[in-house]
Amino acid sequence: MSTEELLNLLEEIEENEKEAERLYSRYLEEVRDEEAVKALRRIRDEETGHVRLASEAISLVKHGPAYPKIRYSLADFSESTTCLVSSGIEGYMRNNLAILEHLINERGLGCIYIAVNRPSTSLAGVYRREGIDTEAITFIDCTTVDTGQLDLNVMSPENLTEISMAVTRQAERFTGNGFVYFDTVSSLYIYHADNMVERFIHNFIPKLKAVPIGLVMVIIQEEVEQRARAVLTSFSDIKIEF
Repeated sequence: MSTEELLNLLEEIEENEKEAERLYSRYLEEVRDEEAVKALRRIRDEETGHVRLASEAISLVKHGPAYPKIRYSLADFSESTTCLVSSGIEGYMRNNLAILEHLINERGLGCIYIAVNRPSTSLAGVYRREGIDTEAITFIDCTTVDTGQLDLNVMSPENLTEISMAVTRQAERFTGNGFVYFDTVSSLYIYHADNMVERFIHNFIPKLKAVPIGLVMVIIQEEVEQRARAVLTSFSDIKIEF
């Protein structure tokens, strides 16, 4: 069985389990017998567990063995958490997809995505094809020339103050139910001295915690020296390294 065939099978199973879950939930609204309600609730909860298992299996097939590590590492991620993701360039996009799959699709969080590495239109297309709910993502694009499009938040990677202000304004819409995805912080070192990037991040984190909204910072290992990695790690509550 090919990977595509396996994914199709798992997605069919997931949809069947969701339908069963919906069916038992509807019965629970209609049935009044106390013992029957207990039995139906128990079965409905089992179906909910089956949906979760099917979803995890789909993600594992799509994103590989990194996915369980991501789910475990982000188990305690909340609106007051700062997470540093350190990835090699080879697995960078696959790891991005896995993290967004977990935080957006599974946990239902809204996302403010600071795109410093690739244009937001390109990223949105990739994520949409891979099943990420892009309707939950608000992009801050630091790679695209401002064309005046109303649906694009275009910033210069050279203006860190402007980026901070734009994110803070957007963050108020996601209070307690969202996160900022900074992809990639390491690209800022192209435009700024190390100490300037680190001072920016050091001041940026408390502003997000005050909202509150969580932060995931991505660095590509080949782009950042060990000293800078250590500094960014010191700012973080969680570190995931691939």
